[in-house]
Formats: sequence, structure tokens, C-alpha cells
Amino acid sequence: MKERVVLLEAQQPHIKQSLERIETSVDKLNGYLSRLIWLAVALFVAAAAKFILAGGFNHIPQA
Repeated sequence: MKERVVLLEAQQPHIKQSLERIETSVDKLNGYLSRLIWLAVALFVAAAAKFILAGGFNHIPQA
């Protein structure tokens, strides 16, 4: 049992470093996803503005 505790204590710094790397990667991914969502929203708003400024619903044929 003591050997297992010693082994776990020896592995703890490596596990901690791995978790910190994973945390950093997740934070970066979160930042990229946030930017991507903002870009998608901005593109949608720009497309809607272009549609409205080009005459919007006036070009839709009436049935």
C-alpha cells in the first residue's frame, strides 16, 4: 500500500502539468469558438442589412 502511495505522489506533478495543458487548450478552444460565433452573428446581421437596403421585401412577388 505504501508503494502505491509513493508512486501516486511521484506521478502527481506530471498529472498536474497534464491537466494544466488540457485547461489551457480548452481555454484557447473556447476563445476560438467565441470568435466564430461573433463572426457568424456579424455575417448574419450584414446579410440582413444588405437585404433590407436592397429593397428587402419589395422584390418578393405577391400571389
